[in-house]
Order: sequence, then C-alpha cells, then structure tokens
Amino acid sequence: MSATRLSVWLVLVLVAAAGCGDQTAGGKPHRSASPSGSASATPSLTPVSFGDQPLWSGGTTTGDAGANAPRLSKILGFGLADDTVLYVGEDAKRESHGRLVAADAQTGKLRWSIASGDKLGGDGARADLGSFDEPPPVVRRGEEFTALVEYQKADKAEQGLAALSLKDGKVQWTIPVSKKRGTSVVLRAADAGILLVSVADTDGGTVTAIRTVAYDAASHRKLWQASGVKAAAVVGRTVLAEKPSHLPYDPLKAPPATVLALDAATGSGKWDLDKRYRDASVTHVAGPVTVLQVEHDTTALVDTETGHELAILARETPADGSATCRSDDTVLACTVVGDDGPGVVGMRLADASASTPRVFRAADLTVDAVWQGQIYATDSAHGSATVLDPSGARASLKLPGRLAALDSGYAVFYSGRLETGTDIEFEVHRVEQ
Repeated sequence: MSATRLSVWLVLVLVAAAGCGDQTAGGKPHRSASPSGSASATPSLTPVSFGDQPLWSGGTTTGDAGANAPRLSKILGFGLADDTVLYVGEDAKRESHGRLVAADAQTGKLRWSIASGDKLGGDGARADLGSFDEPPPVVRRGEEFTALVEYQKADKAEQGLAALSLKDGKVQWTIPVSKKRGTSVVLRAADAGILLVSVADTDGGTVTAIRTVAYDAASHRKLWQASGVKAAAVVGRTVLAEKPSHLPYDPLKAPPATVLALDAATGSGKWDLDKRYRDASVTHVAGPVTVLQVEHDTTALVDTETGHELAILARETPADGSATCRSDDTVLACTVVGDDGPGVVGMRLADASASTPRVFRAADLTVDAVWQGQIYATDSAHGSATVLDPSGARASLKLPGRLAALDSGYAVFYSGRLETGTDIEFEVHRVEQ
C-alpha cells in the first residue's frame, strides 16, 4: 500500500473510538502478547457465501469491464461503497497517469471515470490522483456518498480537495488548501466530521516544512493547523500523526519519526511516543487499537485514545516493510513475514485491554479481508482460500480468487498481483448471507 495512506482507506469511516481509561502514554511496561494455543481441529465457522456465477468481470488483459469502461494497463486497488465498485490503476492510453473507475456493483455499467489531469469543472482545477495505488477515501453524510480527491490548477498555483459524487462523479464542493507554489497537498485522513490534509513545502525536491491542516467536513472551514507533523488517521476524538526527527529531508529517504496523537477538535496534543519508540509509523487503525511499525522489525499495538502500549504483536520482518493489516469492529489480523515465511497474527479487539492479550498465529497465510469477525486469507504456497475465526480455527473454502473488497452486498475477487498491477483479472459476486 501507499506510504501516504492507510490500507483501510476505502472503508467508510463511521466508527468512533471506543472509550478508554485514564492511563498515560508512558506508564505501562513493555510486554509481548501470548499465543492462544493450538487451533480447534473442528472449527465452527459459517463463512459468508457468494454467488456461484459472477455478476460481471473485467481486468487488464480481458479488456473493458462493464459498458464503455476505459481500459487500465494496471489495476492496483479496489473498493466498495454504496453499491459501487471502485478500482484504480494506470490509464492504458496515458502511461504514468492514474485513472479511477466507478461502476455499478450489480451490472458493471460505468457510472463515471476520471484520470489525473482531467478537468474538474470550468475553473481550471484538474484531478490529481497521486500515486494511484488505491481508491480515494469515500465519506458518507446522510444519504450522500462522495469520493475525495486532490486537485491542482495550472503550475500548481492552487491545490486543494474536491468531493465527487459517487453516483455520477460530479464535483460537489472544493476546498482550496494552498495557493503557494512549491507545496504538496495530500489528503491523509477523513471521516464524516473532519478532513485532514498534509501540506509540505519543498525547495529543489527537499522537504523544508510540513504541517497538518484540519477542516470541518460539513462547513469546510479550517479548524486548526499543527506544524511539524503529518496526520495518519482519525478515530473519533483522536487524530494519529507522525513527526519526523528533523527537517529538511529528502522525501525518498524519510528520516525516523515518532507517533503522537492530537485532539480532533482543537489540534492540541494528547500523547506522544517519542520517548518510547525511536522510529515508528502508523500502519493501521482498528478503532480502539492502533498498529505501529517500530524500527522495521516490530509490530506493536497501542491504545488509540491514550497511546498506552497494549502488546507486541510480532517481532519479525513485516511484509513489504510494514505489517499488512485488516480489521472490522471486532477482529484485527495482520500479515507478517518471519524466518519461516509469511503468516497471519490476529486477535479480538475486545482482548486488547487484557493484561496479557491473547494472539493467534497461523503460518503460511496472508490476510486478505476481515468481515463479520472472520478472517479471509490465502495460502501462500498453494493460493487456496482459507477462513479463520479469531481463535485461529480454520476451514478451507473455494473462492473464485483472492478477496479484494467486501461489503454486505457484494464482493470483488481478483487474480494476479496487486503489488505490480499487471495481469489482473477480477470478478464481482453477490454476497449471500
């Protein structure tokens, strides 16, 4: 996944952080989570079932998906929201240009599509899809769903945010963030209440200053600004952020950073982990639990509200430099890579506050999705699908591919490697509860 966004981006951000105690960030001793023991030989699992036949399909080699959908030479990410399938990748007609496609989940019919550089209305604003390796965040307010993208005007004289209707792609509103040349504007996190933007000043390719700017999601007015930090996520009343150890720096060689939390309403500090971890970054947020990558070889869990260390989830080299995690309201699961290859570690979120959180481990698997308390994973050696419960009990099931996106109505399966985006084929199936 992109280093500028979390892997959960397209999940609609509707869950507030759970209430926590009054512990301070520095007070609890470092400890490891304990394994939960061997998995049950006869798991009592009832996996979600999917329609035998796809509703529609597409990919980079089979051509267009649905009616009149533009072709992508690479597909790098999928998402689902409001009966819409979103997928993003490289435009086949314009190399190195990202393109976002929104299709009807039931029929595959194209709803709208936009590429980097396309006009957003008549005021000169053009879409900027960044690294186009995952769909943009989708935020719901009432019955309206909008996809949030960055825009820029000629010569980057103005950069900001634009909200596109998920129904037809029309611009609903824009927020000008910076009118200063030599800046970079990136939407870092969003929910129904707040939008968090990272602004970086650059000089000859060197980052000289950074700041996070918060906007009210309804009125679009500026709420606060925090210098020297970039937001990573927002959960309820808490904004997770990262602070680099020094400025200026080369963006291709980012310096060590510490993790801290800000109050979402005011931007004031809540906790800071600079004295605990010399180098850390936020890789995933599962409501009351935040997953940190610490010094490249440790995956740590901390309390989102207090910064209190809950457990060390793994002391292994994570996949692609950071743990790949998925979660729902009840379960967290991450792929980590150890000496014996990839495996999944996971836990119930309700157990996170226990004195010794219980964590299961399942070897030779990579996590694809977590849905309704069950973990969907792929056997690393054979490519077969497996479902696990939070204790690690597993059952094999036959799926049409790897699970890329899932909600209560639809599921997207794919073959190929999303890491490179090439030779991707996908199918959309109906979820049968």
